[in-house]
Amino acid sequence: MSRALLTIAVALSGALLAACFDGDALVYAPCRSSEACRSAGLVACVIRPDEGDEPGFCAPECDDPCPSALDGDASPRCMEIAGESLCVLECDVNTICPDGLVCSDVGDGSDQAISLCFPADEATP
Repeated sequence: MSRALLTIAVALSGALLAACFDGDALVYAPCRSSEACRSAGLVACVIRPDEGDEPGFCAPECDDPCPSALDGDASPRCMEIAGESLCVLECDVNTICPDGLVCSDVGDGSDQAISLCFPADEATP
């Protein structure tokens, strides 16, 4: 293999490896702790308030606009959670959450019902 081809191959491998750890690729991915999300450049692991032992999802800080998921048609929106402005995926019965996520009813802290996409019970972060 020529030196130029080897250099290109190493550069491509590095780019692919960097993409594996790109925070944007992990937005809304299943998690069990915020540390894993923070190491990918995201803010927090959002866990259902009533299901502390179930996986949550990695959430980025609110930006304008919040990022969409890789698939599904749930609406990304900004939501205040534990003093942080985080991006979440809002859903309803007519919405398709991304693969591995399901629409779950949760409260928004003000007795208002809201549904968000959370990892399915069998999701393994």
